[in-house]
Amino acid sequence: MPERDAAMADEKAGKKSGALSGRQCPAVSSAVNATVGASAARSIRERPELPPFSPEALSAIDEARRISRDKGIRGYSSMADLKAALES
Repeated sequence: MPERDAAMADEKAGKKSGALSGRQCPAVSSAVNATVGASAARSIRERPELPPFSPEALSAIDEARRISRDKGIRGYSSMADLKAALES
């Protein structure tokens, strides 16, 4: 009995959602799609320029990349591990 009630409820929900979907009013769906598309295109065209990085920042970025790829440099996953390494 509960399965049948659930099936009926799903069927009613499907009818309600169909009544509110773009099938009855395709112009609304088209207008929304056009607005979203125009907004996305505008945001791609008007991407703000990043300020130039200072030489110190560029050096730090290069060092971070080098460290992240170097298997010989030990990394720590917790502050407790880092503190233990610093104290020893």
